Amino acid sequence: MKTKLITIAAAALALSACTSDEMESNGGSLSQTLADSTAVHFEVYTPRTTTRGGYVGVIGNTQLQQARNDGGGFGVFGYYTDNNDYDPQCQPNFMYNQYVGYSTAGRWEYAPVKYWPNEYGSDATSDDADRVSFFAYAPFVEVVPSTGKLIKQNGDTSDEDKWGITGMTRNSATGDPIVKYIASFDQDKSVDLLWGTVGASKTQWDIVQGGLTQSLDEGLPWLNIQRPREAATQAEANQRVTFQFEHALSQLSIHIDADVDEAEHSHVNELDGKTRIWVRSITFNGFAIKGALNLNNTESGPKKAYWLDYNGTADLINGEAITVHDGLKDGKEGTDGAFASNEKTLGLNPQIIQSNADIDNPGDVDMAVWKADQKGVTRDAVSVFRKWDETAGKYVASDAPVMVIPTGDDFDIEIVYDVETIDGQLASYVSDGKTQGNSIENRIRKAVTFGTKAVLENGKHYTVNLHLGMNSVKLDAAVSDWQDAPQAETDLPLNVPAYAAASNPTPVIVDLAATTTKYEFAMTGLYGGETVTAPVAEGHFTPVTPNAANTSGVALQSVTIAPNTTIKDLDPVSMTWTGASSANKVKLSLVQKAHVIGLGANNLTAGTTVTLTSTAAGIDWSLVDLTILKNGVQLQEGTDYSVADNVISLTTAAVVGDTYAITAVGGDAPKETITVKCQ
Repeated sequence: MKTKLITIAAAALALSACTSDEMESNGGSLSQTLADSTAVHFEVYTPRTTTRGGYVGVIGNTQLQQARNDGGGFGVFGYYTDNNDYDPQCQPNFMYNQYVGYSTAGRWEYAPVKYWPNEYGSDATSDDADRVSFFAYAPFVEVVPSTGKLIKQNGDTSDEDKWGITGMTRNSATGDPIVKYIASFDQDKSVDLLWGTVGASKTQWDIVQGGLTQSLDEGLPWLNIQRPREAATQAEANQRVTFQFEHALSQLSIHIDADVDEAEHSHVNELDGKTRIWVRSITFNGFAIKGALNLNNTESGPKKAYWLDYNGTADLINGEAITVHDGLKDGKEGTDGAFASNEKTLGLNPQIIQSNADIDNPGDVDMAVWKADQKGVTRDAVSVFRKWDETAGKYVASDAPVMVIPTGDDFDIEIVYDVETIDGQLASYVSDGKTQGNSIENRIRKAVTFGTKAVLENGKHYTVNLHLGMNSVKLDAAVSDWQDAPQAETDLPLNVPAYAAASNPTPVIVDLAATTTKYEFAMTGLYGGETVTAPVAEGHFTPVTPNAANTSGVALQSVTIAPNTTIKDLDPVSMTWTGASSANKVKLSLVQKAHVIGLGANNLTAGTTVTLTSTAAGIDWSLVDLTILKNGVQLQEGTDYSVADNVISLTTAAVVGDTYAITAVGGDAPKETITVKCQ
């Protein structure tokens, strides 16, 4: 403990809020009892739309100013470090989850009032300068300080600790303050978490010492703040610590519709009246459901949220997949004996999934018995997510986006859906097990790109449209800074495989038939308009001048191939297509299979010779193994027959009615059998 001869000049912490478009003046005079002190003032900027583990829905400035019980206010952590800079080994010893609320008097208030630590005054000097670092989050939730867990009232059985803000750093913990978070696919549980940074208008801070100015970094927390310069008059007492709140999550909207024998998503044609498309599951890669937000973010330029794993002790886990199921225990998904997995992570729009009682009577069913709110996927686009309708007492479609944690992984989607058609002529059944028809499961996975990027970023609103067709699936996507933007189409070429470009791709082995003359494939994950360089011709393979990527980063490529006329597989040829970005490559290992022998033979008259023919070029019959059965009994080479080139000489002449089954195996060609009959 140091000792200084000083006069302490301290002041109350006051707060004021503003919108993202223009700062709102909240006025309010300082307490006259503190007129000679220098208060720590706060102002708050919020993005246009913001939500909570205590408040569900969109929070703007109005919602932030609501009463505490309605989800209003925000929380502040303060770290006093004496004459030293902020050290992440400190405890929150100045403020811990300090609730700050907007009063009826039109100003931000809190209790107990805190005062600036200060070693400067009008009648004393000091070589030291005390520092306080401030971190903030919104919306506010109440926790038990000693554990950091949410507070529940006596008898409260709600599951609020299973979504939204679920906890935070305990008051005795050292290290940066963290806020734990669990996302939800249910809109009525979707929470928009914010954290406070230095705004663009507050990067200079006038400190009390000798008229000096302290520089602050836009986009970073309020670190190492010294007492502001004392105000000579009440009108000048406007120096405030101003939090610019930023979105820590990505906003995601996903819509789905059916393309029925049409191009460019015209949505003219309707499905046949006895066909339904049911979504079984949608799997997402590229974001997380659980994580911990570190309020001491380190990247200031893009205002990137600093996410850790849910324990807050390591980096955010990457590479995890999240599957939203339909909840129908029909054996369509999961492994054997694991049907209960279909009950995990529900959240799909009930209109596009099938219940256990969609069809009530067997046979040629009138479609009117299908539930009115379960139409399946139609030509009309709907959201894939749901919300709870309190009035109706059931889940309904939700057009509002959900909030998810961006991980930095490439974003892709896998959808599993059934196309079911009622048909009384069939012996098979649709998935209800009692209505005649057929049910075909489709499983499609596709990488999604947004302009030049394939990863989600916090603070942005992404829209993905899934277009389901009978023969293909197409995706389009749009991204905007929290507002919807025009959508750019991303079409997957019909009936060709697609390979995602990568910086160090694993070769894809492609087996080609001997008669193949052209191989087409699609490169995905490129930048819009990106050019592609094809490899040089090699062996039987000649790459065609490559197409550039379309606006959605998909490029169709092809290879011209000379037929393989031999019965040996050709050696693999490795070829790499390289995008203008050296990180975008697709590598194929092309293997052309052997020509089938194409065995043929002349029919026998009573005699002893059979002449073999082949459609393969330059065949060496000494390399071909022959097996001969006469009337079902195997003959022995050397005893019953001999072979010279392509002529088989029988020891015993064939008589009318004898049947010879000749099997040939040679090179890498598949085994072939022909039948020769003596006539």
